[in-house]
Amino acid sequence: MDFATQFAGEQVYWSTIGKILVSLVLGTSLFAFLAYWKTDTIPQLKIGARIGFYLHGAFLFAVFLLVIFLMLSHRFEFYYVWQHTNKSMSPQYILSALWEGQEGSFLLWMMWHVVLGFVVIRVGGNYEPRIMWVICLVQFFLSTMILGLHFIVNESQLITIGSDLFTLTREHPSMRKVPLFSNPDYLEKLDGRGLNPLLQNYWMTIHPPIIFAGFSALAVPFA
Repeated sequence: MDFATQFAGEQVYWSTIGKILVSLVLGTSLFAFLAYWKTDTIPQLKIGARIGFYLHGAFLFAVFLLVIFLMLSHRFEFYYVWQHTNKSMSPQYILSALWEGQEGSFLLWMMWHVVLGFVVIRVGGNYEPRIMWVICLVQFFLSTMILGLHFIVNESQLITIGSDLFTLTREHPSMRKVPLFSNPDYLEKLDGRGLNPLLQNYWMTIHPPIIFAGFSALAVPFA
């Protein structure tokens, strides 16, 4: 799959695919929330709610895998990849790099909610709808954190909803004036900023997922 661009080597189509997947994550979480919310009065909606949540999980997993793929491939045309990885970094720290940033942390948090949601669907029984609509609502709000939508109110005011995992490095506000990006072959000379040396420890691969598992699990007793 190759799209001609003015910058040699860029694979900008991953940005489009990523944005579509994030939008589907948001949409399916909202659908599942509404369906579960109405299940008490319309029991037939439970099947549709489950399908919506399964799709939500599938799209979210696809986003997760896409970001890891971009990091492993050193696609520095994407700001999040450039910000948290570099070519000299050990592959074992790619996962740590994924959740070093805020957007990746939200992604990890949402992944745990999906795992817990699948467990609740399996063993929740009569509690399933009342637990799942809470989880789906939380997923909807967390999804907005990685949506990256921009609305221009007027010439001096811009409203932003969430941060975009798939923003191009040369289009990021902090990078637009960097002379390197006027070069069509800039990717040949670009290396990432890399992971903070303090985080290049195997415990940083283990400990954040455990912490976020705890955050996510709190949704169940709350519901």
